[in-house]
Amino acid sequence: MVVQIAIRGQEMFWLGGIPKLASDSVNQVVFEFIVLSDWDGFDLVAQFSQNGKTFNKVVTNGKAKMPVEIGAGRLEISVFGTSGTERRNTVVALET
Repeated sequence: MVVQIAIRGQEMFWLGGIPKLASDSVNQVVFEFIVLSDWDGFDLVAQFSQNGKTFNKVVTNGKAKMPVEIGAGRLEISVFGTSGTERRNTVVALET
C-alpha cells in the first residue's frame, strides 16, 4: 500500500484521505511524500511516533517505508529536512 502525503511549507496533507492501516503490516506500507519546491535541496527524514517512541526513516526518492516497530493504534508522522546548516520541520499528521 502506498500512502501519499503532500508537504507545503510546514504543513502536511493526506492525499486520498487518512488511511486505515492494519496492524502487523511489516514492509507493506510505503509513505510517498510529495514535496513542493520550497523543500528543494533538503535531505528529508520521516519521523514515525507511537507510544512515546520515535523512529526515523530516510526519505529516498520521495518515499519511506513504515518502520516495522509501528503497531496498532495512534500514529504520528512528521518530516524534517536539512540543507547545510538549515533545518525545516513539518507539523504532525495523525493516523488513528
